[in-house]
Amino acid sequence: MKLPPILLVCIALLGGCVTQRQFTADGIPDPSYQIGGGDFFVTQAPSDGTFYIVEETTKRILISATTLEASPITFNVNESEIAANEDDFEEKYGIRRDQVRIVLYFIPHRVEYYRGERPDFNTEG
Repeated sequence: MKLPPILLVCIALLGGCVTQRQFTADGIPDPSYQIGGGDFFVTQAPSDGTFYIVEETTKRILISATTLEASPITFNVNESEIAANEDDFEEKYGIRRDQVRIVLYFIPHRVEYYRGERPDFNTEG
């Protein structure tokens, strides 16, 4: 059975509405994947996936790490490359250190985890 072209277009458009975008036009993870932020956080991966540490003002991914389910992740800005390069921070990142807004995102390898109830990330800090 041959489908009319208009029906194929409708099916393609409907399919596009169901999938969730993982990244914004700026190249950072979609806000629906945000799980925390600040200068310090400790959390655990709810599934296999990738953590992204993003500086929100400049829309820049500072660190990304692929991890397995239940793996811990700890971030302390004072122990990171960000703090280590304080002298040339503004030149390197395009923003003064006191203006930095760190946000943590997690994108599961299987995005359908987000189609129902949001998983518990056990975020502290």
